[in-house]
Amino acid sequence: MFQQAYENIIIEGFNDAVSPEPRIFHDVDVVVGVAPGVAVFYDSKDFKRVIEAMAKLGKDSRSLRAKEVIKYVKVLDVLNIPPLSQEHLIDYDRLSEKLEEVIEHVKSSLEA
Repeated sequence: MFQQAYENIIIEGFNDAVSPEPRIFHDVDVVVGVAPGVAVFYDSKDFKRVIEAMAKLGKDSRSLRAKEVIKYVKVLDVLNIPPLSQEHLIDYDRLSEKLEEVIEHVKSSLEA
């Protein structure tokens, strides 16, 4: 659905939310969870399966929190994220340099 209009879509969760839109899961190729100091890559097929199973149990994906889902999803990789100062958060060039390993991992996952 969404992939027809866009090659890649990035969804940022807020307050531990899994997704703002239930239909988006059909087009998910890469799932990355972040916490202070780490980026965790999850199996996207597992992620979709868990969301679909929870939907069958009557849970709306818009109200699901990551902690309810990730315990059932296979972890593919964990990358350390360096601490970021306020300066990095307002200078996207510096931010992308600090997060280069994570960005490259996402790119390689999309190409696979």
